[in-house]
Amino acid sequence: MKGITKVISNTLILALLLSLLPLNVHAQEDTATIEVEAPAKDGEPAPTKKIDFVDQDLTGKDNYIALLSYRYGSRTGIDRNNCVVIQVDRDNIVKKVVNGATEEGMPSWNESSDIEILQGGYVLFASDNSYANQGFKKFLAENFRVGDKVTLRYNGEPTAIDDILEKIKKPVPKISLENNRMYTVKEDYTTVKGSILDYKKDGDYILKIDDKDVQISEDGTFNHDVYLDVGTNYIDIVLSVGDEIVEESLVVYKKADKDMNKEVVLWIAQWPNSRNIKTKEDVHRVVREAKDAGVTAICMDVKGYEGFVSYKKNTLSRAPHISEMQSENRTGANPDIDLLEEFVESAHKLDLKVFTSFDVFGEGSMYETAVLDEHPEWEERVQRPEDGGKIVPIRQSKQSNKVVAFVNPANDEVQEYELKLIEEVLMNYDVDGITLDRCRYDNIYADFSDETREKFEAYLKSKGKTLDKWPDDVFKIQDGKKIEGKHYLDWLTFRSGIIKEFTSKVRSLVNEYSNEKGKDILLSTYVGSWYESLYGNGVNWASPNFKYDSRLKLPEDRIYTEEYIQTGYINNLDFIMIGTYYDNVEDVNEKITLGNIITQDEIPIYASIELARVAEPAVQREVIQTAINNSAGTMIFDLCTTNWPVLKAAINDVEYVKDFQLGISNPKDNNSFIEATDRDINRIDGDIIVYTNQRGASTGTNQWGVEVIVDDTGKVIGLKNKQAAIDWNWGNPEQNNSDIPEGGFVISTVDKSGERENRQLIAKTYDIGDEVRAAILSGYTQYDGIKVQDSKISIKGNVEVLGIGKPKVKVNDEVVPIDDNGDFAAVVDLFVGVNEVSILVNVDEKKTNEKTIQIVREKSDLPEEPVEPADPIEPPSEPEEPVETEWVVVDDITIKGTGHIQG
Repeated sequence: MKGITKVISNTLILALLLSLLPLNVHAQEDTATIEVEAPAKDGEPAPTKKIDFVDQDLTGKDNYIALLSYRYGSRTGIDRNNCVVIQVDRDNIVKKVVNGATEEGMPSWNESSDIEILQGGYVLFASDNSYANQGFKKFLAENFRVGDKVTLRYNGEPTAIDDILEKIKKPVPKISLENNRMYTVKEDYTTVKGSILDYKKDGDYILKIDDKDVQISEDGTFNHDVYLDVGTNYIDIVLSVGDEIVEESLVVYKKADKDMNKEVVLWIAQWPNSRNIKTKEDVHRVVREAKDAGVTAICMDVKGYEGFVSYKKNTLSRAPHISEMQSENRTGANPDIDLLEEFVESAHKLDLKVFTSFDVFGEGSMYETAVLDEHPEWEERVQRPEDGGKIVPIRQSKQSNKVVAFVNPANDEVQEYELKLIEEVLMNYDVDGITLDRCRYDNIYADFSDETREKFEAYLKSKGKTLDKWPDDVFKIQDGKKIEGKHYLDWLTFRSGIIKEFTSKVRSLVNEYSNEKGKDILLSTYVGSWYESLYGNGVNWASPNFKYDSRLKLPEDRIYTEEYIQTGYINNLDFIMIGTYYDNVEDVNEKITLGNIITQDEIPIYASIELARVAEPAVQREVIQTAINNSAGTMIFDLCTTNWPVLKAAINDVEYVKDFQLGISNPKDNNSFIEATDRDINRIDGDIIVYTNQRGASTGTNQWGVEVIVDDTGKVIGLKNKQAAIDWNWGNPEQNNSDIPEGGFVISTVDKSGERENRQLIAKTYDIGDEVRAAILSGYTQYDGIKVQDSKISIKGNVEVLGIGKPKVKVNDEVVPIDDNGDFAAVVDLFVGVNEVSILVNVDEKKTNEKTIQIVREKSDLPEEPVEPADPIEPPSEPEEPVETEWVVVDDITIKGTGHIQG
């Protein structure tokens, strides 16, 4: 992977060429500004956005728009699917948009950013850590379409790409590193590998790594072992070519292998799971599956962000139970079960710990709240660009992407109420820990209430400062932009101190009940791993012993003053879970490394994985193992997106092999079938799931999918979102969460964001009254790809019908008998070479499955031995329909016909 280049020339050359060094446009704001202008829409001014980097290596950078021209190379060379890229030709016409905005808004994030750079043209490349809040990716995704005309501006003037490139001639040399910029290892050393770009054999190169001379090979490559100390290692790479110096840095954390017993925590989010877990049996099933998969602890949401609780003994807060929620997609929880009590009892029987999660300062959604209507004075007051800088309650803001209604963390009554919720759980339940979630401010725009102003004034006074103008001394909104005031940095430190103060109160409460109950009750928190932007939420999860180093390259390094660092609150915690919610090992490891550094490894870190992002089994295994190996364990988010066999394989670091095929008949075409993903598992994007009564009473799915309800006679009796999917109009979607008919099943699917494939397929295939059958074919995988020397092979398998129906199996077009358990067997003749064997399943003459496997027969010098016969299977006593040929018995194996079967 390439590194970051910084060119430093001598004073005279720097003075002469200052305007010619705009590789990093941030570094030359005084001399040149390069912008991209999108087409104007609806009579509004054409939107523009600053270009941060031109023809520069982007490794290790984030929150930017970059321009990579044809002089940079023929491709971007960056293979990521979480970026937005615009391909532009020499005439400034958009030819391709990678991860553009969809009809539903957000990009689908399924396209690689490694695309061609057209000759004479360029690409615009956007990356950031929040599509909604940072705005870099959003600008490109929502303002450009294929065929649009792009305008580039240099210091405000429309300028051709070649003219811009001439003004900012690309300097040389450059270092390209294969190492990731930041990573964690356990070994005693790391090898730094890379190459010198545009390397000239006769050049005057001097390469040093940590002040040690390093030899450069004739092809310009190099590698050098660097021995590491336990903890943070900053590795400096310096290349000198004449008067020019190129500097790179790597940040490598060597982790002491002290975490012998790795924790695997399964998070159970409140509202998606409360509709599925309605009985004691449901609780026991989840706990058993978790234990079997390798989970060591459960973290259960006992208070969600709407303010409703998942337990019954609310003796202090009187908070309403989750069964009282009224929002359409939040209803359905069982009012007669104490979920927390059941999980504690069931989990402890299997030696699983139970941590209870509180969505601390979330007290409502935009649709429903447990307490805000009674206490409107608790609600955060925000100052946002959308509201023109007017200070309003968060639910009244014109912000378009509002989700959670936060309360003000600086409000004493709010803190008192949240502490009551935590205490009543400590008092009434035998929990193993308390976990704080959303223990923060909503974002940088909160809170500007009178209570906060008074506390901020007192804080400033303690520092010998005064608040002269509110809120301008913090910041003001002017022309839609945030203009910082003189106390902006004080404001960030003040808010972070408020959160630390609250966690200290929780720590005291947990200690009190630990002493009273005679057991260690642990206190933890969940936070995002993106520490570099969480100052905007008042969150500082660093150690007070952390010392900021510029080589970490955090974007707002001015924030990390000694006073700010002292607001770090990890001394109040026993462990911390950080959201490394990425779909690749490199990003997961980088965020773990940053976490190890800023916490100084003083408390255990559990790197958290979002299963919905890593549904593919191999990727899930890879990122979970990265989390387990490079931190103290992992948190799995969340139960409702868990595929147990896949997760078990990932936790145990073994390959997941799907050993079955689930098929559904197609009433529009009896010669085809639809292959589903799985049965009775949590539905995630891209899945087609068949739900039976083993799932429970209902599917537990949300309103964005399509569902087909099939009764115990095999007929479709209900459809959800059929027309919405066909018309692709999701303005008023139907709630899924379909009831599962006794003896029937439900077909349920949802696509990845922006895709139409699965939902439209199911919607167009099934209608009310259709006859539908489903079956699972298994056993065939043990034969696929095997090599044998015998002339015959006995193949065994199984068919499980879901719902109603009688199965028929054909192996290479020959019907084979099936017993009452669905087991079947057949003898197949083999010729030397590759033999293809087809297995076809019909249920009530409707095709549900078809699989072709390959068996290789090798030549043998030994005389052939008879094949081991399969266990005899009795033919059906009363075939459902006439069979053209007679059933016969050969060598105790019942088969149909005796001819040679060609592969």
